[in-house]
Amino acid sequence: MKIWDDMTSFCADEKSLFAQRCFSVYGKNLVVIQGFKKITSVKNDEVTFVYGGGFLSVVGQNLVVKKVCKGYACVCGDVQQVIF
Repeated sequence: MKIWDDMTSFCADEKSLFAQRCFSVYGKNLVVIQGFKKITSVKNDEVTFVYGGGFLSVVGQNLVVKKVCKGYACVCGDVQQVIF
């Protein structure tokens, strides 16, 4: 059972890394971000969101924020990476 305990511990640690950062990537054209506090930067090549415990940036080309509601946004364009 040592291996199982190690895996459980590792997954718990990984979960803390992603806490409060909820996003989904759909292909190379769409990222849906949820739970952010505010948008700090909107550029053609990068959109940055602030969470309580950090940030999340969508990097690419021709990026556009299509829909924004409280704590919810859709970023469309040629998405190359998500940095968090």
